[in-house]
Amino acid sequence: MGIKAVVFDVDGVLLSVRNSWGYFHEVFGTTEEAEENYRLYLEGKITYYEWLVKDVALWINKRGKIHLSEISRIASRLKPSREAYEVFSELRKRGIKTALLSAGIIIVVGRLARELGADFWMANTLEFDEKGYLLPDGVPCVPNGRKDLALPFIEETLRISREYMMFVGDSVWDISVMKLVACPVLYGDDENVALYAKRRINNLLEIVELI
Repeated sequence: MGIKAVVFDVDGVLLSVRNSWGYFHEVFGTTEEAEENYRLYLEGKITYYEWLVKDVALWINKRGKIHLSEISRIASRLKPSREAYEVFSELRKRGIKTALLSAGIIIVVGRLARELGADFWMANTLEFDEKGYLLPDGVPCVPNGRKDLALPFIEETLRISREYMMFVGDSVWDISVMKLVACPVLYGDDENVALYAKRRINNLLEIVELI
């Protein structure tokens, strides 16, 4: 197949949780309010940046001051699967580069990437004041549904063209990048995504077999 790099979605693929943003809302008790923000975004009434800001503001309004250390502690509860460790180990042995591409939070994704030994990762950032307290702000580096915008950064960093990349995703939010890489792989059974995938897997270890 000639694959030189594998790019992974995170939520629902490397992590068992389907939505790490949703996990934070569960912890902070803001799930119901977050659904309204999500609806506004889907209807085009707010931008992705405005959605990010509104979501973070919900946490602060609910809990008051939230320190970086608390965000990091919550992030540390989100663990990769055993298969994820095995797959990344095998890919390293074969000289295959790896990247994580997520519309989630960089604190979660960065920690996961370091644990797995990924070569590159990209996700949305949160902002903190000089004392480390969360601000209702952030940088939407990976807009939901537009992961394709991040692909040039991955190509430049890894020095590998998309023509030699596999992307592993599980939801409709991954379709934009699946359309552009050499080997789009569906993890799971979302039939809407299956239309854009060349392969379908139900266990991450199958990635090694595909390569």
